Amino acid sequence: MSHEKRPLSREPKMTEVH
Repeated sequence: MSHEKRPLSREPKMTEVH
């Protein structure tokens, strides 16, 4: 769902909701 393949383990769900 996240357009960017970032490590959600260290980053919040903001990347997903973005």
